[in-house]
Amino acid sequence: DVAAIYAARTQEPVQNILIEILKIGQELHKELLAVREPLYILFLAPDEYRNLQKEFHIPPDISAFVDSRTLLLMDYESYFQPDNTKSFYPTIRHELIHILFGQHTYYLPFWVEEGMCEYYSQKYRMDYLHFGLKAERLISFPKIHSEKINYISQLSLFDKIQHVFYPQAASFMDFLFQTLTAKRIWSILKRSSIRRDFFDVLETECKITLPQLQDQWESFIRQYSQNV
Repeated sequence: DVAAIYAARTQEPVQNILIEILKIGQELHKELLAVREPLYILFLAPDEYRNLQKEFHIPPDISAFVDSRTLLLMDYESYFQPDNTKSFYPTIRHELIHILFGQHTYYLPFWVEEGMCEYYSQKYRMDYLHFGLKAERLISFPKIHSEKINYISQLSLFDKIQHVFYPQAASFMDFLFQTLTAKRIWSILKRSSIRRDFFDVLETECKITLPQLQDQWESFIRQYSQNV
């Protein structure tokens, strides 16, 4: 359900965008998680969106983000840009999954949630993605985890890795699902939601630590690049 829609200017053509967003929401409701609360969509003109980007420290190439369990904010003009049309669908899927995690109170480490949203965004063919990654340039997720990073803007502390963070986080989650199965990961996610101890539960359940998973993922990428 959409409880409220706000357009930056009443004459702006947001109806088509709204229909597309609702379709994506319906898909996710059936495929992944049920929508539990009404969805508010805030359509903004580019200048208004840029002001919010600065306030929330959102990277400039991100055309939509969420600010609660019910609110999606987007630069409506990005939908009509030729170079952004193909990315609209996975971007909105990604952001709506954030909202669904919030509605189901699934509290995950920042980078795990981003990785899962990106994995389920359907932006990538994973075989091509894995093949394109270079083992010597892989992010250390244990390092990010130990630094208690909570927002994408904080990744600038790690040698400006924002531009490679999303595909690598998606690759790591794909590897996790292949290694431990999606059913098991979702079970751990639900069990760890209240205490917010995803990796503690995973280590107890699967007898494997995050550093060990990192090592196995890096080995997987090396082997994949050699074999494909």
